[in-house]
Amino acid sequence: MQKIFVLCCFVAVSTVAQTQVVQVDHLRIAGNAAHEMADFFANTIGLPASWGKNSSKDELMAVVWMGNMAVYLSGRNRDAENNKATTIALKAIQHEDTLVRLLDEYGINYAAPVPVTTFQQLDAKAVCSDFPLKDLGEENFSVVIAEYRFPDFILEKRKQAKKLLEQVDGGKLGIRSVKEIIIGSRDPQKSIHSWISVPGIRRKEGNRFSFFTGPDIVIEAADRDEIKEIVIKVTSLQTAKDFLLAKKLLVPDGNKTLISPEKTAGFRVLLEE
Repeated sequence: MQKIFVLCCFVAVSTVAQTQVVQVDHLRIAGNAAHEMADFFANTIGLPASWGKNSSKDELMAVVWMGNMAVYLSGRNRDAENNKATTIALKAIQHEDTLVRLLDEYGINYAAPVPVTTFQQLDAKAVCSDFPLKDLGEENFSVVIAEYRFPDFILEKRKQAKKLLEQVDGGKLGIRSVKEIIIGSRDPQKSIHSWISVPGIRRKEGNRFSFFTGPDIVIEAADRDEIKEIVIKVTSLQTAKDFLLAKKLLVPDGNKTLISPEKTAGFRVLLEE
């Protein structure tokens, strides 16, 4: 399968010039089981992907294109401590000093930007800086605004990835896009209030938020702060179910179509038509 390094989009649309944050750019999932998720989506399903390896840490890294965003997967050594960390990375139109001024104007509680150098395992031009949104994160779960050093490079790779995804017709599951990311929260009202403050986000319902493009964010009560579910849209739900059933990867869950969490780093990944 042709492999390509791909990241999510850099949107430059005049009609949303004042929107600031325009979408969920990508998810990052780090943990012992992340390599299983990368292998499943890239090799079993056949989505556009690229791989890298940090030999000093025995850490595999992959990025998989999901139609309207990317998923970065960092799989640690199997003998390492069994932990898992996740990041939701948002994409803003503004950059550098302009972005900082806007965050200050909106009163966003953010931390100083942190360079994300691990992306150099895939391509040096993919390096970005994170602006952690402090009111939206916990120890193993964070929300950041990702600031890419070479946005034009990112845009070009996204175009290539979109073309490849069309060529393989969404892979074996017929994946079209990520519909929503469901976030569990120990204090959902506090989380909802914090998400409301994100510049550019739109509150569609009480606990649902949307951006100019890309998946929605849904807040639900939970025992801890974490990503609970990822809902993916497919062309044909029956075709996807038949494939998963044949591979013994379909998990019974009422009327929902759930991929075996053993292949998705322990996350609940649901399919909808």
